[in-house]
Amino acid sequence: MHVYNAGNTCTKELNSKQIYIGWIPFQRRALSLQKRFEFDVNFISFSLRHRLLRPMEYVVKSLHTLAILFRDKPATVWLQLPPSFLLHITFVYKFFFNRSLVVIVDCHNASFRKPWITIPGTVALLNRSDMVIVHNREVVQQALRHGVKQNTVHVLEDPPAIINAAAARKESTTQSIVVPCSFNRDEPIAELLMAARLVPDIQFIITGNFDRARGIHDLGNLPENVELTGFIPASDFDQLLVNASVILGLTNLEGIQLSVAGEALAVGKPMVLSSTKILRELFGDAAVFVNPACAESIANGCRDALTNAVVLQQEVVRLRGMRAALWLKQAERIAESLIGSSYIAQPVAPKSA
Repeated sequence: MHVYNAGNTCTKELNSKQIYIGWIPFQRRALSLQKRFEFDVNFISFSLRHRLLRPMEYVVKSLHTLAILFRDKPATVWLQLPPSFLLHITFVYKFFFNRSLVVIVDCHNASFRKPWITIPGTVALLNRSDMVIVHNREVVQQALRHGVKQNTVHVLEDPPAIINAAAARKESTTQSIVVPCSFNRDEPIAELLMAARLVPDIQFIITGNFDRARGIHDLGNLPENVELTGFIPASDFDQLLVNASVILGLTNLEGIQLSVAGEALAVGKPMVLSSTKILRELFGDAAVFVNPACAESIANGCRDALTNAVVLQQEVVRLRGMRAALWLKQAERIAESLIGSSYIAQPVAPKSA
């Protein structure tokens, strides 16, 4: 069991305690939000390898969540969903121990898909929250279709990530494509591996906890040009991103923003992304877009990105500045909606590589 506490990086003394809780080992979006909203980040990383043991894992995480709430006695809690019963646990605490607790929910895309949105009471508790934050306008529509009140929902996209590119950079002559994965069902892992076989001269480095692929994806008989790193420390992951030739992010679903795209912006790297409506809208000329259901399309996209890397990098740098400015405007609207919660601070622009 490990609970990672990022601490409050701002020097301003706050009038009230606020915390962020996510049942994950690490999430860069939470740290970006921390720079603006000045909360303490708590990542609860306890994980059991076998999916059949997941209920036991959730019980342990629930107890740790309550322990954090009792320990910190926050005035405001930010919750990263899913899982949606993190919301249920928090409202139990609020009802019995702190009726004035401000609850802000940072809903990642899966929050509005089965099984999470169908857990009894989830929509009702979202509507009783002080704010529901989603990552793009398409997810707003998903939330509304499930009955979340429109005046509760606010959009805050992912900013360009904060990565110390200079510290992570090293000399390399190998062409490599870094593929951050969570091994969820929406990721076309089979097509990715077939694509790698079509371009044997390109090295694919796939990161993420591949134990989560059990029962979902077949990772046997990997191509020789594919490396699985497993879940690695943030510093090692940053080094992979900084030294990659291209960064690849794939999903079969619409409405998913792909946090890896924000990381690619931070390190100024060409991107290959799924050709979904929202990703084209967000990343435009800074990426090569491919059909995630077609291995040949993925392979050709990787070749195109490597061939046109210089032009793509120029577009990435241009887009990085635009998206950082847009994120600050969105964050300001969030802050204005939270005035009176005692922790509104001056904005801090996301740092670029």
